[in-house]
Parts: sequence; structure tokens; C-alpha cells
Amino acid sequence: MGYLLSTPDGLVVGFTLTQSDDYPRIRPRQDTRADRVAVMIDFDADGRTAYSFGVDLSGSVQDGVVTNENQPATDWDTDWTWAVSEHDAGW
Repeated sequence: MGYLLSTPDGLVVGFTLTQSDDYPRIRPRQDTRADRVAVMIDFDADGRTAYSFGVDLSGSVQDGVVTNENQPATDWDTDWTWAVSEHDAGW
């Protein structure tokens, strides 16, 4: 389940992710196989530029820019905050 809140300081995006015990949680840092969630935001709603924000279960983050709907670049770094917590049913 996802949550989106607009505040005077910016956007707040949250997820509640459930995961069955049948599937082990993968949390190594900087591993492409880690459990991860990401959101992309196109502030202009024109499909030209979207900003990507992702975090995995270990707390590692990745941000980037996607241009022309299919050209990602991860060399963009911005100032944003994140938090990850784990619970019995998921994270």
C-alpha cells in the first residue's frame, strides 16, 4: 500500500510492504537482488523528465533522472530523507 502527502516542505511518500514468510527478505547493501521499492515523479506531467527515488530493505538508496521515458541516469544526486523499518508481516 502506498501513501502520498503534500506538505509545505515537499512530498512525503510512504509504503507498507507485506511479504509472506515463504519468501525470505533480502537486505544486502548495494545488491540488485535486494528487496527494493522506488517511485518516479514527473513534476511537469509531460513525459520528458522524471525523478526516481528508491530505497531497499537495508536502507541503501538510489536516485536518478529518467528522460524521454526510457533513458535513466543515476549520476543525479539530490538531498532527500528516507527511513526503513521492518515488522512481522513485512517492511
